[in-house]
Amino acid sequence: MLIFHHIGKTGGTSLRNILKRNYQPHELLELYGPNRGSIEWYRNYYHALNHATQKSPIKCIAAHTAHFLIPVLEELAHPFQVFCLLRDPVDRAISWYHFALSMAETDQGSAGQVGRVLKQRNWSVEDIYLNLSGGNENSSEQHKLFRFFFNGQARVILAPHVSTTELKYVSTPFNDRFYEAKLWKIIQQYYTVGTQERFKESVDDFARQFGWRDLTYIKENVTQTRPKISELSEEITTLIRSYNDLDVKLHNCYQPSRLPI
Repeated sequence: MLIFHHIGKTGGTSLRNILKRNYQPHELLELYGPNRGSIEWYRNYYHALNHATQKSPIKCIAAHTAHFLIPVLEELAHPFQVFCLLRDPVDRAISWYHFALSMAETDQGSAGQVGRVLKQRNWSVEDIYLNLSGGNENSSEQHKLFRFFFNGQARVILAPHVSTTELKYVSTPFNDRFYEAKLWKIIQQYYTVGTQERFKESVDDFARQFGWRDLTYIKENVTQTRPKISELSEEITTLIRSYNDLDVKLHNCYQPSRLPI
C-alpha cells in the first residue's frame, strides 16, 4: 500500500491529480478533511473498513494526515511505502503566508484562522518570526496556530511518532539532537521523497517505483499574489531560513543544487 503524505504548499495538489489518473476510484482512498490528524482516528477508520470490499482494493491512500496511518499499519504488519514532496522552506513560508491571507474571509480551517490573525495584527511575514521567536506550540494560542512557519515540514513528518510541542521556535543553528535524529530515522525508514522544485523529475522517479503511466499534470492551487524568492530582500530570506534550519537541512538532502526561481 502506498501512502501519499500531502504536506501543504509543496505542490501536492498537482501530484494528487496524477494519482487520480493512475488509480481507479476504488483503488485511491482520499481522506482530506478536518479533525483527522491523530493515530486514533486512523486506527478507528481503518479497522471499520470492510476487508473484502473496501480494504483489499486500496492501492494508495492520500491526505494531509495520511502518515498517521504508519503506526496503524505497523501494528498489523501490513507492508506500505510513504512518499511526499518537500519545498524550499523560504518559498513555502511565503506561499503559506499569502495563501492564508487569501483564505481569511472564506475559510474556517487553520489557513483562514492564520489569515485573520495576520490581517487583524497587520503582520508581515517578518513579524511572525519577530513576535513568536523563542516560544513553542504550548506558549500561546497564536504560537500553536503559526507552528507551521517554524520547521513546518519536519514538524508534520515527526507528528505521528513524537510530540512536537517542545520543538522550539529558534533561529539557527538548530541544535536539538533529539528531534533531528528522530526526523532522519523516520525519513530513512518510511519515506520516498521528491521536491516541488524538481516536480517533473520527482514524479518520474515515483512513476518508476510505483508503476504510474499517465504523468500529465497542470500546476494547481498556485497563489498568484505571492512574490518570488528572487523578489525578496536578503534580510527576509535569511530570517525565514534561520527559523527553519531543520527544514533547510531536510530539503537540501533532496535538492542539493539551487534551481532558478
